[in-house]
Amino acid sequence: MEIYETARQLGKLILESEESAILRQVQEELNAQTDATKMLDDYNAYRSHVQQKMQAGDMTKEDFNEASETLSQKAKEVKQDPFISRMLLAESEFNNLVNRVLAIIRMTITKEDEDENAGCSGCSGGSGGCSGCH
Repeated sequence: MEIYETARQLGKLILESEESAILRQVQEELNAQTDATKMLDDYNAYRSHVQQKMQAGDMTKEDFNEASETLSQKAKEVKQDPFISRMLLAESEFNNLVNRVLAIIRMTITKEDEDENAGCSGCSGGSGGCSGCH
């Protein structure tokens, strides 16, 4: 079907975007930094462990408070690493691109005024929920 081919072409264009290229470059740089990747892996493992314990109901309020504090501290340390910080920024910019594309598709499907809302992912075009893009 033509729609699937168009979707593949759109996916290729997204992969060829500057945001995607920067993300891939930053991922490679981060992967070369063993200290940063270990810090990130440790944070993700601890976060996953805490989530599993919470879902299983195996945490007291005291355990929860302690885990929350530890997670906050680990998150702060992770964000201070320059390689991880660049990675988070690159991921955010790539996600913003994808969200803008999805917003344009959504506006086209719902027949909203595409020119008025182009590039806006913070609202549905009305003034009620807009974050200031209009």
